[in-house]
Amino acid sequence: MNIKVFNKPNLFVECMELLMKHANKESPRKYKGDLIQKYDVQSEVVDEMFVRIIEVYDHVVSHLDVSQERLAFFFATKEEMNWCCAHLLLMDRLYHQSDNIHQLLMEAHQGDKGEWINRYAKALISHITDHDDESTTLLISNEHELFQIIDSFEIDFERKWLCMQVYQNYESHLHELFAILNQAAALYEQKMHLIQPLLDEFQTHYEKIVEQQSASQLFSSFKLTITDTSHDLHIYPNVMGFNSARLNHSNRTDDFEYLYTGVLFDKLSMIVHEVISDESICKQLKILSDTSKYAILKSIRDMPAYGQELAERLNLTTATISHHMNALINSGFIKIEKRANRVYYQMDKDKLSHFLKHMYQNLIASPDDDIHS
Repeated sequence: MNIKVFNKPNLFVECMELLMKHANKESPRKYKGDLIQKYDVQSEVVDEMFVRIIEVYDHVVSHLDVSQERLAFFFATKEEMNWCCAHLLLMDRLYHQSDNIHQLLMEAHQGDKGEWINRYAKALISHITDHDDESTTLLISNEHELFQIIDSFEIDFERKWLCMQVYQNYESHLHELFAILNQAAALYEQKMHLIQPLLDEFQTHYEKIVEQQSASQLFSSFKLTITDTSHDLHIYPNVMGFNSARLNHSNRTDDFEYLYTGVLFDKLSMIVHEVISDESICKQLKILSDTSKYAILKSIRDMPAYGQELAERLNLTTATISHHMNALINSGFIKIEKRANRVYYQMDKDKLSHFLKHMYQNLIASPDDDIHS
């Protein structure tokens, strides 16, 4: 498998992601705020990561001349399912690298009515049942059979009616959708210079990874699997899908697989991995539950002390102090300072405070709580 990394996004994919976020009230600004609260990340670090993305997002949303009602119709996801009307209309065509809107429209109209009914049915099955089997061959000859498939879905009547309505008004909806995406793409392109540094960094980063890792290792890092390595892989940056990785199989004759990777995917993964895990919390609680270790922490809360001094103060042997201190140091609750020939220990209040905040959030806080208050 030959792998090539690009530094140019698919504008229509970007706008699809952006408008879905807007319609579902999941803006990059909201994600950033949730990230800071959930993982207790320094706001300065996250601000630097998101500032350019937020500016592009705000520019498109504030200048787009489309009603909120129509945006919701096309881009709002339905209930708990990760599909919207735009997905059904496009049948994933946007995710095959092309910025040519006329080509996309022509492809959407290819084939006779029976062929189109089959493609629409496969799109429905893929998005509504989350079953995407390219080998599945559908033989639907008329609208009645299509509506029978829709009726078999375990969704409410309103959603079934919507699927039928999208089909019956397919052509007018498709032209309206492309007009919206075309307008959004033009606005997005006006701010492309802002995110070019992110795109260049993305290309450099993943070209280095591709040099050092096999294809299977690369896919494993994205929690994706690929069994067919006969096609080449094109990796494209996804700015508005900054935290996602999406693999799209080619339905065309170019023999490429498309991997749309969030420009912040690796950075955000590192932040999440640094968060204290449940297992780690339990280990640290076990340390704090020991009366001697707890007494040592209290003793050096405000002023550092060395081993012999702590042994005398707490009526413990120096060997016992050393044993407890090793566990406290490994937990991250202790800071060490060398003075002359002595090693002084002091509680690391920031680390302990960080630990307690995460424990509070995991056990008590609701998503709306302000753990910083």
